[in-house]
Amino acid sequence: MRRLIGITIVWTLVACGPRHGEAKPDTHKVQGKVVYKDGKPYADGGQIEFHHVEKAGVSARGEIGKDGSFVLHTMTAQQKYAGAVEGTYAVKVMVIAPDQSMKLTELKKKHAIAKGDNKLTIAIDD
Repeated sequence: MRRLIGITIVWTLVACGPRHGEAKPDTHKVQGKVVYKDGKPYADGGQIEFHHVEKAGVSARGEIGKDGSFVLHTMTAQQKYAGAVEGTYAVKVMVIAPDQSMKLTELKKKHAIAKGDNKLTIAIDD
């Protein structure tokens, strides 16, 4: 019985551990605030998405708080990592209305993520 329990524990650790086929992206901490042109916080909630301009398929996203704040995470096929990969990004803001319809706003300005900690202010164009 002990041998069976030991084998089960080892199998669980191997099966549930990090995947060997996927390299961890080199991410950098990104937090910020979404505001309107006049500087007032964007209080509509929703999500913010960053899509890398030069690396297809590389993106990061975060939930927008009621005070306009957000923290980005990069999703891979198997994991969620804090931060975003260095580079230039196109930015989209998505808001889900009470009737469950979705409003998507693609911002005109591109934003850069640098090595280290990043604190961004994202202004809504419209």
